[in-house]
Amino acid sequence: MPDSPLALRIANDITSSIHMGEFGPGAHLATESLATRFQVSRSPVREALALLSKRGVLENRKNRGFFVVAAALDRGREAGARQIAAQIDDPYYAFAEDWLNDRIGDEQTEQAVRDRRKTVTRRLGWQVLKPGDRLTLCRKVMGRRTREPLVRVCDVEVVDVRREPLSNITDEDVEREGFDIEEWQASDFVEFFCEHMKCRPDTEVTRIEWRYLS
Repeated sequence: MPDSPLALRIANDITSSIHMGEFGPGAHLATESLATRFQVSRSPVREALALLSKRGVLENRKNRGFFVVAAALDRGREAGARQIAAQIDDPYYAFAEDWLNDRIGDEQTEQAVRDRRKTVTRRLGWQVLKPGDRLTLCRKVMGRRTREPLVRVCDVEVVDVRREPLSNITDEDVEREGFDIEEWQASDFVEFFCEHMKCRPDTEVTRIEWRYLS
């Protein structure tokens, strides 16, 4: 039975977090806390953890749970993440602005995409992307209800991917993120991102820029 797209996306984000050092060697990855983090049920999280265990990224210890394998940190973790990500609607990645939903709402985010005002996003993970990759921008991925359809908005092509401190964002880039520059400045964006993602202004994030394909 093939792995579900949602489990693959969770596995991809977990792998990126390990690559970034968020989860160190021997770290215990608790199903319940991950389900809360991704706003999903525990079932796709268990599936993602089992997938990473099969790939040697995690060790499944009987009656104890899943733990980060120390050797996984030194043997092509990004290649492993790319292998997982390649299974997600190849050659597309379903992609959503889930972390914005509790502040500005699905509708405003989607409208910025439909108006072609949004050309940049920032994520803690998603280091496996590269220029030329195609993404399918979606209304919502994580936290959908059972049998709730995945609403695809449009397709884009990645033109630039880079790692940089969150605090590097400029007012101009806030506008590229789809925000009203009269209401949001760089400092507002940094404060909100840190509050929601539990990180700091000097945390390295992935800045992803795209062009619209239609």
